[in-house]
Amino acid sequence: MSPKETAYIVERLAVRFMAMVADYERKLVEHRDSFGARTSADAKIIEGLRRELFMLTGLNDKLIVDREEAWKERDVLLTQVQNMRAEIKQRAKEQDQDHKTIVSRLPVRIVHPDDFFADLTQLHAKGKEAWSDVPNATQWVEEMRGNSEATHDTEAGKAAAESAAHSAEIDIGTRSRKVTT
Repeated sequence: MSPKETAYIVERLAVRFMAMVADYERKLVEHRDSFGARTSADAKIIEGLRRELFMLTGLNDKLIVDREEAWKERDVLLTQVQNMRAEIKQRAKEQDQDHKTIVSRLPVRIVHPDDFFADLTQLHAKGKEAWSDVPNATQWVEEMRGNSEATHDTEAGKAAAESAAHSAEIDIGTRSRKVTT
């Protein structure tokens, strides 16, 4: 049998089964309607729903009372929050006043950041002016940093480098000796 034929047979069986299920359900509904009666399961469900409805009615009355109590409690809490906010504002005013009093008694002048940067700018300009008056200032800085390249820029630097190359102490282990050429 080919797969196509098998699929056709399975499809026909599925259609027949669905028709049988629909027919069974239709007959069951007709049977119930003919007696005008419900099953015991239906009776239990209806009784449970009636009890739930009765309980919910009682709960509704309780919820109304609880809601009114919640509103009263909410009003009390809102009043407390408003009182706390007013107290916080009052304390903030007092602290601000205390801060101003303390600052006014300080012997030190408090500098605004903009004033501080202006002072730094003036100091930088004075330093730059003084630095330009120093001869070979850049060379001196490079020497202090240990950068030997800057020492050869002048004739005196070249002479010092040559004399150091011809006569220098060389450390070998714990001994040292002077090398001359």
